Amino acid sequence: KRVLLNINSAHICAIGISFSPQSFTFIVSQFDGQILHKTKLPFNSANLSEDQVQVMVDHLQQLLKDFAHKNLVGIGLCKFFFDSTLRMGDIDRWIREQVMPRMESITDLPIQIFSEVTLPTVAEHRFGVAKGKENFIWVNLTDTIQVSLFCDGHAIGGARKAVGQLGHT
Repeated sequence: KRVLLNINSAHICAIGISFSPQSFTFIVSQFDGQILHKTKLPFNSANLSEDQVQVMVDHLQQLLKDFAHKNLVGIGLCKFFFDSTLRMGDIDRWIREQVMPRMESITDLPIQIFSEVTLPTVAEHRFGVAKGKENFIWVNLTDTIQVSLFCDGHAIGGARKAVGQLGHT
């Protein structure tokens, strides 16, 4: 099932940008899992400013230039989950209203927002063992227990896009 993907996996890449309360991280990864680039930059979640958007856009522009020889297929923004000190609604709104439009203005690549639990589920549905499946459950057992539900062809996220984080250890 993965023959075509395996043949092209060293030539197909995506850019992932993950947020945490203190930093955001850019990762360029091939579909075979090899990480080609990783940069962690400071982020002040208490001060959602245009300056922070500009730093992100500048870094994205550099990555698009540096990896132009690769077949970049998309950009995923991966949000962090729970932190009682954060104003999640403000951060969600800032990402959707300020970060995404600025990124969309510099590239034609599709940009999507995912949670850290939903992103692997969507990847499995599009490229992995769940390709073609309309309903499945993804489970990840690491230092947390993560479960993502995929029903009727869509990842279930809930009102805050946080469905599936079952616990922390």
